Amino acid sequence: FESAPLNDIRVLNSHLLKNKLDEYFDIYMSSYPPEYICKKIDDILNKTKETKIRDYILWYLYSKYFNPEDIKNELVYIHLADNYFSILTIDNLTENIRNQIVKRANILRNITLGKQAPPLSYIDENGDTISLDDIKSENVILFFYKPDCQKCIKDKRALDLLKKKRDDLEVLYINISEENDNVSYDVVDQYDIMTTPTIYLLNENKEIIAKHIKSEEIEFHIINR
Repeated sequence: FESAPLNDIRVLNSHLLKNKLDEYFDIYMSSYPPEYICKKIDDILNKTKETKIRDYILWYLYSKYFNPEDIKNELVYIHLADNYFSILTIDNLTENIRNQIVKRANILRNITLGKQAPPLSYIDENGDTISLDDIKSENVILFFYKPDCQKCIKDKRALDLLKKKRDDLEVLYINISEENDNVSYDVVDQYDIMTTPTIYLLNENKEIIAKHIKSEEIEFHIINR
């Protein structure tokens, strides 16, 4: 990628720049930790003196790391927000969009892998008040769902079976439908819930060891944590 013409404005009228970015970040950088990716991003942008090319690269990276395939790379999104989108004048970046990017970065920095899960309490289907702080288990699953979500129904059955199979596991079923007044809508923001079902896996200290995983992946993460 170092050979790409990062200061030749003509690359914006071709697919060259995007192809180079795809190759670099999808293939070459895919196996590196987020800290290294952030460093390489800084190196690239420091070499880019043409503002329009810089802005193109920033929006490309924003799109790539907004919802990264590797959840560890949420740290890259936070880096982009803190060091670029929050402080630079960028093409097509309105103040409203800037505020949204910064807000999400601030949410994500509290729920990255290894962080302690935010406080959580709700009233369950039986009318009992459930608090995350009160749960004592080696592994805790937070299952955010909506009752009319067919995938949620299927996964809920799978989790019921998993809970019966393992005695080191507790599952919290959190209904986040708008009709449910027993869960604060702040929970949706705090846990960055964009779709249902969403699954978080916590250890005995309520630290996040996996998130946005499939129900069938839970045991793998428990065994390998």
